[in-house]
Amino acid sequence: MRMICGSRPVVALALLLCVALGGCEKKKVTKSNFDQIQIGTPFPDVEKLLGGPGERTGTRVIGELRGGKPLTAQTYRWKNGGATIELEFSQGKVSKKSSSGM
Repeated sequence: MRMICGSRPVVALALLLCVALGGCEKKKVTKSNFDQIQIGTPFPDVEKLLGGPGERTGTRVIGELRGGKPLTAQTYRWKNGGATIELEFSQGKVSKKSSSGM
């Protein structure tokens, strides 16, 4: 059977939209995955569980390290539709967690 060349651009566009909109990706922002994240979970483990680095939404100074260097915490957000997971990391590990819309 011969393939019609005119369908290639349609298939390519569909694949592009699927990837761009996240429609082909498994939904990882779930209550089950949120419950697996514990205080002290390393950032790379969270990225693996939630499917990427998330969106960095802020940084704040939470203390001081030896030598006067500031200790900071970074906040990241992962979203899927109305579901949101927000995590704060200090020294590369989860120090606070919250969720909404699940």
